[in-house]
Amino acid sequence: MASPRLTLVDDGRLILPDGRPALGTEPWDGEGLPTRRNVLLQDGVLTTYLHTLKTAAEMGCAPTASAARGTGSNPGVTTFNLFPEPGQATPEALHRQAWNGVLITELMGLHTVNPVSGDFSLGASGLRLREGRLAEPVDRMTFAGNLRDLLLRIVDLGSDLRWYGSSAGLTVLLEEMPLGGA
Repeated sequence: MASPRLTLVDDGRLILPDGRPALGTEPWDGEGLPTRRNVLLQDGVLTTYLHTLKTAAEMGCAPTASAARGTGSNPGVTTFNLFPEPGQATPEALHRQAWNGVLITELMGLHTVNPVSGDFSLGASGLRLREGRLAEPVDRMTFAGNLRDLLLRIVDLGSDLRWYGSSAGLTVLLEEMPLGGA
């Protein structure tokens, strides 16, 4: 499913290192079940799907306390605090490991990723890496590929977990991927 470096977690009860609850932390999901930590991928292997009570019953699985409820609608599956488990490497160590490449700092058009096939073609900008060091800015690039292939091409993950609302990201070192215009 993915590189053995990747473990992906959704934790509805997450407390941040500074003692504050993460933005998506809730005591219960939309169906009244106590939220919990769900490991979606463990070392690159799919371990569970997120479920409502209905989808869990339909698939013969235990519920994962992952329901959200809108006004006047049936519950749907949601994430609470979605994040990859950080690696050990600093971003600078990953830059040195990449040696010559591109550090993508911005992607445009994420809403255009095909949810069925996983194919994507995104605008990108960032910084060129030369001999493991950040160099000149690069812009108007096209980053294209397939999500499944991208997940398999993860070489290493950074230790720099950063939260953006109720999702987090970090520096990821990938094997070569198509990048046009760099």
